[in-house]
Amino acid sequence: MPRASPFTQADIEARSQLVGLPQIANSKTGTPARPDWDFSKAMDTLNIRYLTERTRCADQLILICTLNKQARRAEAQETPGRKARAFQLAPRWQKARMREWRKMGDAEKELAEQAFRRWQKLPWLPQSLEQEAVRELGHIPNSLKDFALLQARKMRAARRGRYKSWTLRNTIHALQACAAAWNKNFIWSAGRVPPKRLLKFLVEVLRAAGIKHPNPETNWSKFIALMLRPQKRYSAGANGAKKTENPPEPSEVERRLAKMYL
Repeated sequence: MPRASPFTQADIEARSQLVGLPQIANSKTGTPARPDWDFSKAMDTLNIRYLTERTRCADQLILICTLNKQARRAEAQETPGRKARAFQLAPRWQKARMREWRKMGDAEKELAEQAFRRWQKLPWLPQSLEQEAVRELGHIPNSLKDFALLQARKMRAARRGRYKSWTLRNTIHALQACAAAWNKNFIWSAGRVPPKRLLKFLVEVLRAAGIKHPNPETNWSKFIALMLRPQKRYSAGANGAKKTENPPEPSEVERRLAKMYL
């Protein structure tokens, strides 16, 4: 869905209304509608026969694929360039919000209410970016110099090339954990050829949910690389071997998801 630039708190709130996510089927009970994804072939590959188990497995697959859709839409907003723009405008937002905040202490109720409505509509730095800023600076940004430094760092990251997505890799890892929990024959570790039925299961789930992925029949190495945890690589530098930049760690949602299925 269209969003206003730059990446702000309004973007985060809009994610709850993203097109394509499960909608509420029953407004009285709050029961969400199940997406129109047919995982029957994938569950047959796992050799799940009983209806209760198939329903539970389908719920797990729906959760994994829904998180994939959410993560991809979130990644489209959280690029380094948009973060740099947010850090650039943060001091301006803060001044405007403080100006309206002072007006809310006005003795006249009507003026105070008008200031409060304007204050609610003003953008502000989302909590995720505030935490990221504290991690990078080591303290809460409180000056134009701090925000300028954060903006410069994000702009350097934006110039390094195309923003790399880890969503598909994390989704495939969650599906592997789910498959291994339902069928021990699907347990696979690096250094061995993955079971053919495991590859078949992954492809069937990804196709059923409409998730784009490389075809293992025509692009075997690329698909297998997605199934592996990325390893630390070394590049030769002037002072010997240096570690290259590591991919981001799994999020809290992904860690909980993995614990749920293991």
